[in-house]
Order: sequence, then C-alpha cells, then structure tokens
Amino acid sequence: MYGSLALALMLFALREFTPESVWNEKMLKFSFWLLNIGLVVMLLFGPIPNGFYQLTQSIDYGTWYARGETVMGSQWMHWTVWTRVPRDVIFSIGALAMFILVVRAIIAIFRTPSLPSQEKPYPIEG
Repeated sequence: MYGSLALALMLFALREFTPESVWNEKMLKFSFWLLNIGLVVMLLFGPIPNGFYQLTQSIDYGTWYARGETVMGSQWMHWTVWTRVPRDVIFSIGALAMFILVVRAIIAIFRTPSLPSQEKPYPIEG
C-alpha cells in the first residue's frame, strides 16, 4: 500500500521536472501493469491458498498444529513456495522497467539546462 503511494508521489514529482522528449508513457504503462499483475498473482497463489490450508488444519486439529512444523513443512507449503518464481519474475520485470524509466528521467533532468527566470522572485520596492 505505502509502496504504491511512494511510487505515485515519486512519479508525480518526476513528471514535472522531466523533459517531454524523455518521458516514456509506454514504459510507464508496461511497468504499472506488470507490477500490479505481479502483486495480484502473488496474493492468489501465496497467502490466500496457504491461509485457507492453515485454516482447515486449524479447524481440524487446532491452532498449535496449523502453525507447527508438520503443516509449515508440508508438500503443499513447499509447492506454493515454488509457485513464487513466476510471480516474482513478473513483478521484477515491472520493477526493472520502472527503474529504467526513473534513471532515464533523472539523467535527462541533469542534462537539460534550466532557463533563468525573467522575473525576480522578490520585487524590490524603493
């Protein structure tokens, strides 16, 4: 939640300073969708199925058993750990695209000369 808000604030500020010629909407959309698809797949194949598995074990045998080594070391838990690889790859590609976008924007900001303002910030009354 807070990571998404931090990315949004960073992109909001970065967009104001980045020259039009460098800002890449396609890469931003690509990154946005891969990050979000990766997060959804993480939920659907990680905490949700594991939570329901532990819930059924807890109902049948008790909480102490559901949190014990038998359940946590079961084939089901090991299998869901390996299902993490594809979802992490999807998320990582999105994060890499975001990183490339940000690095290009920062480089462009420092390469673009700032134009001096014609107005003085504080007019002198005299």
